[in-house]
Amino acid sequence: MKSLINKTLVILFLFISVFSAEIRSQNFTTSTLIDIPGNNIEYDISSPEFMYNTATYICWVNVLDSIYTVYLKQIAPVMGNNIVVASDSGFKSRPVIAGFDRDLRVTWQAKHNYWQVYSKHFINDQLADSSLMLDSLTAEPRIATDYYRVAWVENGNLYIKEYSQQTSGKILLDSLVCKAPDLYKFNHADMMRLLYEKAYADSDKVCLITFLRPENPPYLYTTVSEGLHSKNPRFGLDRGISFQTLANNIWKSECCEYNFYNPPIPDFITNNTNSNSTNPVYFSYPIPVTKAFNFTEYFLAFESDSLPGNKEIFVSTFLYAFVDSLVNISKAPGEDYMPGTAYLADSNKTHIAILWEHQFNGKTDIWIAKDVFNPITGDIDNAKTTAQSFDLQQNYPNPFNPSTVISFSIPKDEIVILDVYNSLGQKVCELLNGKYNSGTHEVKWNAQGFASGVYFCRLVSASKQITKKIVLMK
Repeated sequence: MKSLINKTLVILFLFISVFSAEIRSQNFTTSTLIDIPGNNIEYDISSPEFMYNTATYICWVNVLDSIYTVYLKQIAPVMGNNIVVASDSGFKSRPVIAGFDRDLRVTWQAKHNYWQVYSKHFINDQLADSSLMLDSLTAEPRIATDYYRVAWVENGNLYIKEYSQQTSGKILLDSLVCKAPDLYKFNHADMMRLLYEKAYADSDKVCLITFLRPENPPYLYTTVSEGLHSKNPRFGLDRGISFQTLANNIWKSECCEYNFYNPPIPDFITNNTNSNSTNPVYFSYPIPVTKAFNFTEYFLAFESDSLPGNKEIFVSTFLYAFVDSLVNISKAPGEDYMPGTAYLADSNKTHIAILWEHQFNGKTDIWIAKDVFNPITGDIDNAKTTAQSFDLQQNYPNPFNPSTVISFSIPKDEIVILDVYNSLGQKVCELLNGKYNSGTHEVKWNAQGFASGVYFCRLVSASKQITKKIVLMK
């Protein structure tokens, strides 16, 4: 194990919180999100990136009287109506959704005599006609999607295809026994991140493929997991990867932060010994939120079978040196599984939300636990008043298109200048030039009208300067 694994964290699964669960000043309150008649299963979420006031949608399959319906619904900033994407007696499963604000693609699997994959474009509150993406598949494809492409498994081979190539143009990425692909939702046309499982003769690994055009070769392959048997890889909210690993016949949850330009290294693994931790999903925040240190705590939501006959959803906070809290947020009779995460934004605030499927008395619905973004003890504004050093944080998102948020900290009141330069060293934009109070500050750069490429953001004071590389990719 690498040195980072020496930070192994102990998780006690028998700790049960009250129904409203507090985690480092996050007070998650649980409620039912989707409970229309029938079973509501296999949901997916289009979460906006943090600090962008855009819409969040959910899609799911409803099964009622042998009719399978794929629904789409806006859940933030306002609650919308249930929109029927597809509905008939044909079996449907695994709807997935990706896009930006109200420009989305909903893709799902269907089975009659064989498997097919359909997609619909949702834009300006209107659904386009169905597009047949894949046809005549002999086994379930286990699709994943971003806005530009769909990934799937066919006879153990891993493929992708762009939505612009409806019935042709598939690309083979890996062979042998591949499973469970997951595409990062905020991929771009020229940039892709794809997780998947790969089976070897004596092991099962979590692998990552990154694609950056026009790099040569364009595809970079990395093995993420270090254990003998790992599965269920998932991208989380903001820089996170999670999966589960089998150790001593117990499933444990692993996670790691991830930067596009550096290979991910497993950072933490739970140390549960009497129960299983499965289907983990990671979420964090794109800015430092701890007063005394320049790092951000992060969270894992996962399933636990620590309560006999009653699978529950737990959330744990990791603070880089210890487990801060562990709570049961689903605490209710029945089975709870498949947690997912999303940001819910409106004009005034941002919520962090955890969703999952809840099964009780033969009916399955979709539940949600959410709270206003407030990751430190006290209000987040407190973190902006106690900067410890002169610092320029990496912009988020990066790469970006067309906007990004740049944060910087200064330990005293002083005049600072924040400029953007191109790869030739020419200044192309002055973002800030003035006196600012000590603390952490943010500025948004809208690069609409600038060409794709590498830029450099430079923060300058009377005595210091820091430069960060940023990438605009259109």
